[in-house]
Amino acid sequence: MKTGAKEINPADAEISALTAGFALPAIPANIVSSVYSIVDQVFTGSSPGASGTGAMGVTFPLILFMAAVYIMCVYSIPAATGL
Repeated sequence: MKTGAKEINPADAEISALTAGFALPAIPANIVSSVYSIVDQVFTGSSPGASGTGAMGVTFPLILFMAAVYIMCVYSIPAATGL
């Protein structure tokens, strides 16, 4: 099913165009995620104390890892299979 979007074959595209295509949406997403984490640390650190801050310190890298795996699957699997 065609949606009208321009299809790009990753094998034929330039590396710089592919890098920009992946990096430009990822940069603002990471900035928003980091700002959210900082604000969350401020509120969590002020109410439950050290245990809340420690919990946030443990879970934030896990959330980033899960987001990276999700983005990898969403973008690389369709590109590799030609979907």
